[in-house]
Formats: sequence, structure tokens, C-alpha cells
Amino acid sequence: MRKLQIIATGLFFSFLIQAQTGPATLPDHVPGRLIVHHAGSVRNSRAEQFFSTHGATIHRRLDNLGASVLDVAPGTEAAVRRSLLQSGLFRAVEFDFYARQGATPNDQYYGSQWFLNTIQAPSAWNIGTGSGTPIAVIDSGVDSSHPDLAGRLIGGWNFVNNSSNTNDMNGHGTAVTGIFGGIANNGIGVAGVTWQNPILPLVAADSSGTAQYSDVAAAIQFAADHGARVISISLGGTQASSLLQSAVDYAWNKGAVVVAAAMNNSSSTPAYPAACNHAIAVSATDQNDNLASFSDYGNWITVSAPGTYMMTTTWDGGYGEWQGTSLATPVVAGVAALALGVNPSLSAQQLVNLLEQNADDLGPGGYDNSFGWGRVNAYRTVLAAGGGSPAPAVAPAPTPTPTPTPTPTPAPTPVQTPTPVPITSNSGSVLVNAGGPAYIDSAGQMWAADWGSTGGPTCATGVPIGNTNDPGLYQTCRWGNFSYNFQLPNGSYTVTLKFAEMAFGGAGQRQFNVGINGTQVLTNFDIVANAGGPFLAVDRSFPVSVTNGWLSVAFSTGAANDPLVSALQIVAGSQPGPAPVTSSPVSNSSLPTLLINAGGSGFTDGSGQTWSGDYGFSASPTCVVPAPIGNTNAAQLYQSCRWGNFTYNFAVPNGNYNVTLKFAELVFSAPGLRQFNVYLNGSQVLSNFDIFANAGGMLTAVDETFPVSVNNGQITIQLAAGAADAPMLNGIQITPQ
Repeated sequence: MRKLQIIATGLFFSFLIQAQTGPATLPDHVPGRLIVHHAGSVRNSRAEQFFSTHGATIHRRLDNLGASVLDVAPGTEAAVRRSLLQSGLFRAVEFDFYARQGATPNDQYYGSQWFLNTIQAPSAWNIGTGSGTPIAVIDSGVDSSHPDLAGRLIGGWNFVNNSSNTNDMNGHGTAVTGIFGGIANNGIGVAGVTWQNPILPLVAADSSGTAQYSDVAAAIQFAADHGARVISISLGGTQASSLLQSAVDYAWNKGAVVVAAAMNNSSSTPAYPAACNHAIAVSATDQNDNLASFSDYGNWITVSAPGTYMMTTTWDGGYGEWQGTSLATPVVAGVAALALGVNPSLSAQQLVNLLEQNADDLGPGGYDNSFGWGRVNAYRTVLAAGGGSPAPAVAPAPTPTPTPTPTPTPAPTPVQTPTPVPITSNSGSVLVNAGGPAYIDSAGQMWAADWGSTGGPTCATGVPIGNTNDPGLYQTCRWGNFSYNFQLPNGSYTVTLKFAEMAFGGAGQRQFNVGINGTQVLTNFDIVANAGGPFLAVDRSFPVSVTNGWLSVAFSTGAANDPLVSALQIVAGSQPGPAPVTSSPVSNSSLPTLLINAGGSGFTDGSGQTWSGDYGFSASPTCVVPAPIGNTNAAQLYQSCRWGNFTYNFAVPNGNYNVTLKFAELVFSAPGLRQFNVYLNGSQVLSNFDIFANAGGMLTAVDETFPVSVNNGQITIQLAAGAADAPMLNGIQITPQ
């Protein structure tokens, strides 16, 4: 043991020098590398011809993720990216960013694994010790000769040098793997959190501890395709990535969860892939159940786990202590594997729910930015997975959805301030179900699915809500620091904000501020104190004057925790209350026309009409093609688009309208290559519509107009795939009759 200690200490010093000096000289992205997300098939001859004309070669195809990794001449990345975006052949083009290892090894050596008792692992082992399902570890490799790991390793892949050699390149991967994979009951070394699961080593980090995003994504795809249900990643970068998000989603859709380190910068800056949607982001705790001093934090954290002075395996066949969120991550991965061992039928979402709901709450109660839903508890999680019923750590609470990673879009046109439209009627209203789907309330009013927001994750709960006739409206929320922005005619309005506390049981645990059009209207607002308890509805109404065509509602952190809102109601006029419900359509020709630039920003056309920036849509990609457009005097409107399968929802007063949909084919140069269907308030109005055929060519405007009667306060426009490729829409005009 003395010899092992000397070897381990020397290793720690050597690695620390590498971690301090190696990555510091690297740029933020890989020189000469781009990642393209194809609008159609990855193996597209037109795309490959386009690559060739720009001197780009295919480094790797990721067919299941709809992406290709390209090599281009160093220094030309930005110019080639712009040209690729303008071609219309790709949904997005991004740089291949670097992720870096998150653990800093410690040079002390101790002979105990304190964290196993902290997470109640011994009690969990009485129920189950794992299964034959692989755990993937994406890192620098694993020491294949280590006596405490060799017996559990299976064949993986090295994405750094494209070989089957997965031996550790710097020691980090071996240390990470020992936390969940150390062979137990063999009389030597350490015991892993799980005793049985095979270890699938996948190398994405090089000897300096640096990994390319494209290698991490390829490894995630490989792991999901080779049967891993849990994928442990102790790497992270600060740049959001569509490719990483696609890889995490791919694994999720195959029933696998990605467990990723929050990183060690004592910062709230999101790290990726941890901050990707569907990833489990892990912060680190110390031996006193405090947030570790180095750990990152924020509203993107899912759960926490021990991460200081972690005794584990080292790449020289020895043992030593490491610390960092990199060591907390495999703790959570091991607990997830134990849960799947007793119940392999769990879906990815069910597994995440078990980890969250059975964590030990270390904060003020409910979710918080340091520990997420709490420090992971192996016993409670495994017991619940097997059908047991441990007492809940906190009152039933919503599960926050991490902020979706934004999909990079081709260069948007600058946002122009819209020209205000004088108000001519007080019969309009905006009704938004924050964080939730469209909802018809007890008065027959239609609340639109969430739109108009910037920032903040969402949550939902099935717990009954008191003090309201519409409990479903208060069972969803948007939370964090966020804002809502709506383009409205100038005039007087009443803004009603609807709240119900879904996480905290006592007053003083959530206090936040709200500003409307720059004026603070609520200071340290406490939902529980004002409603009289959790899961009770409480509303607050405010008069507002709109003078510049916009109404903004901003939510910011106050004395405690994050803001939360369940719904927003904006009614024209000075009196609060529900918008009138009309039993039959009426004439409303005095209302302003809605003009929406699909996929683009606000602008004023050649006729002086102001088109608002895109809003009201469900998630889908956008495109921009700044080419000349024929058959129109508003070319800018047709140069941007929203495409894919998507829906627009607009809350409008009951009455009669004409809905005009505006199209221009931006990609295909022949008829028959794009054919899709359009539905208006549930009725099909276009069948296998072909933009090229109807416009008479590519880059030519064509409009289609349909009358619609509204009697439920909602206009819904749905575009769905037809005989060929995906729908595309450039603009929407809704004119009251």
C-alpha cells in the first residue's frame, strides 16, 4: 500500500500540471472544423457537391443525428459557415467546440469511501447490485489492466484516434470509472456504486483532457446504439450545441439517460452537455452536505452527489483521492444503473423522475439552484424503482425542464422597432398558459399554449389547485429569470398574472420581483403568503398603458429563490377580468391585422406595413435565404421561413377572419420535391401543397387565403408533412372581416 501511495501521489501532481497548462492554449472551437445539420438526408449529393465547391471534406457522418462533421481550411470556417447557411440545404451550421475534463485530482490518500454511506448505497445493495446492462463512460479511456476494473470492461471505441484502443490517455477516465465500476467483494481496492454492470469505455478526451464536441456526440450515439441505458460524461464546455442536443435526444429516445458534470468553476454559467434538455446535470456536495466550493450551480442543475475527497482507481493500477463534479457524476450514473437493475422496464423519463423524487433535500425545501432536487439517495431510489414507497423528501413538486439548447439559425436580419398601431377596439385579449399547452377554461375561453417568453425552464404538476374553477391553468408554470413580450396596439390594458406555489410549503421560501414595461409592480412577492398556502391560486392585476406597440412583463429573483408564474391575461381596457365570451361570430373589422414574419424578425415593408418578429409557434427550425424573391414588393418577408412539422396558435376575439399564408420555395428547384398539408382550426385547407408548382418557380412568392370563423378565441394553423419533404412557411396575415 505504501508503494501504491507514492505512485498515486506522483500521478496526481503530473495530471494537475497537465490540467492547468494543456487546455489553456486551445481556441474555443476546433480549427478547420464545422458541423452541419442537414435539412434532408445526410447522404445528399447536392450537399456533397456544395461541400466540394467550398473545399470541405466529410470528416464523419452522424446519420442518426442528421449531421455531418466537415474539415475545411483553417481560417475559413466563418466564411464557409455563412455560405452553407445561405444555401438552404442545412438547418444549422455550427463550430465544433471543445469540452474539457472537470476534475482536479487531490494529492492526499485516504482509505475510505465516505460517499457510499452518505447516499445509503449499502442499504440499496440489499435490494439490488446492478445488472448486465452496460454503463457507458465517455472520457479519456479506462486502464484496461487495473485489477479493480479489468474484469468489467467490454469492447468500446476511441473517437480521438478512431481505433479500438480504449486505454486511458491521462488517468481521468480511470478515476471516474472507479466510482461506479470498482469491483466489489474482491478483497482489494474500492467498491463501485454498482457491482455488476459491464463498463463500455468510449474515448473522447485526449491526453490534455480536451474533447471535441463532435467526438462526444459520436460517443453518445455509439453508446445508445450498443445497449447502454446510462451514459456517464464528466466533460463539459460552455458553448451550447445543436449536435450535443441531438445526441442527447437520440439517446433519450432509445431509453438511455445522459448523466453529465456541471463542471468546477463556482459559476452559474451552463455547461454542455449537462445543460442540454433531457440530460441529468450533476453538481457536487462535500462531506458536510454543502455545495462543494468548486461546483457550478444554476437553474439547469438536476441533482447533486458527493464530489470531494473521493477514493477511487488510478491509471497506474493504484488508488487515490480525486474531487470535482466529474466524480459526483458517476455516483449518479451508478445509482441510475442500480434502479434499472431492479426495474429494467423504466423509461428514461421515469428513471429521471425517480432520481429527482427520491433525492435528499439539502436546500430550503423543494428545488434550488445549488442541489437541484437534492443529493441523490441510492436506497430511496432503488426501493422506489422496485415498487417500494419511501416517505417523500419534500411535498409533491413540479419537475423543471432544463432550458432547451438553442438551435443556431442562419444569420437573422436586425430587429426593427415596429411602428405602433393606434388602438381601435377594446374587445381583444391575450391569454397565455405559461409553461403549458392550449387550455379551455370554465368560461369557455381559450388560453393559448405558451408563447412570447424569453428564458426560463417550465414545470408541471398533477396536484389539485384550490381557490379556482380552473385548476389546470395553474398546474403548469414558467420559472427562473425570464420575460414575456407581446406586440400590441397602443392603448390601455389590464395585465393579470396568475400564480400557484408548486414547490415550497411555507412563506418566505420564494420571493421575487415583477416589472411591466420597466415599472416594478411586485416586490419580493411571496405566492404562499398571498395565497394562504401552497397549491392555491392567487391573481394580481395591474393597469398598463402601451405607447410603443410592445408590452413586456419581466420576472427577476428577489429575496429568495426564483420567480414562477402560471398564466398571463392581457385585456384591452382599464378593468380587470375575463375577456368577453361571444356565443357566435361577430363582425370585428375594426380590429388591427396581425402580420407575422415566420422565422424572421420584425420589419416594415414597402407599403409601410409593420410585420412583427416571429411568435406563436411550436418548436421547429428556421431558415434565412437572402436571395431576391420575385412576385412581391416585400422580399424580406419571404427570405425567412419556419419549416418542419409545426403549429401556430393565436388568441383572438371571436369573429370572422381571412387568414393568408405566404410561401416561397427557398431550397428546391423543381416541382414535386416539397408537398405538405395545412390545417386551419382543425380543417384541412391545403393538401400536398407544392410551393414551386403553385408559384411557378423557385424564389417566387405565392399566397393562399382562407376565411375562418372563430368562436373559441383561437386561430390554430398546423403544417404537417405530406407526400414529400417538410412544410415551409414564410409569413402569416390574419385580417378581421
